[in-house]
Amino acid sequence: MKFELESRELKELFISTVIIAFCFTWVIDVKGLLFLVYFLIMFIIVGLAFVLHEIAHKYVAIKFGLEARFRAWYLGLAIAVALALTIKFFFIAPGAVQIHSVRYITRSEEGKIAIAGVLTNIFLSIIFVLLYMITFNPIFKFGAIINAWLAFINLLPFPPLDGSKVLFWNPILWLVSIIFSFFLYLYLK
Repeated sequence: MKFELESRELKELFISTVIIAFCFTWVIDVKGLLFLVYFLIMFIIVGLAFVLHEIAHKYVAIKFGLEARFRAWYLGLAIAVALALTIKFFFIAPGAVQIHSVRYITRSEEGKIAIAGVLTNIFLSIIFVLLYMITFNPIFKFGAIINAWLAFINLLPFPPLDGSKVLFWNPILWLVSIIFSFFLYLYLK
């Protein structure tokens, strides 16, 4: 099986990214033209964090010979918008890569698929830190913070989050990853 994104996946990733960017921008509470500028920045930074995280899951799943597709969770996206608009806070559950197989998926495979998204966010955070250290552009610092936070949140050991799968597969890797992402976030904040 080769890696490719279906048109439905592309559409749902795009819709999810637009909604996530809107929620982040709305909570910042900027008005007018500044809203559009911040929205575009959020679309790029948060979009990269979210989309590459999901693509990493899909890529590793396909490498294991599994069928994998991103599917948006529209109720989760609607709840995020409602929370952002009403209380200026949100928790986003935009969807996930759904994996299908006619065979049993091992704990190791499941853990490796889960950690792929998290490691993508940690890697992106480090790249953004380096870009920030070179340019001192606050957009790069924001990118680093978002990716570190996304890695940490996804590593929480509660199903269906990635952390529960990584913890059951490799507790030491889970512990190192969650501690690293947490302290990276604290350092950047």
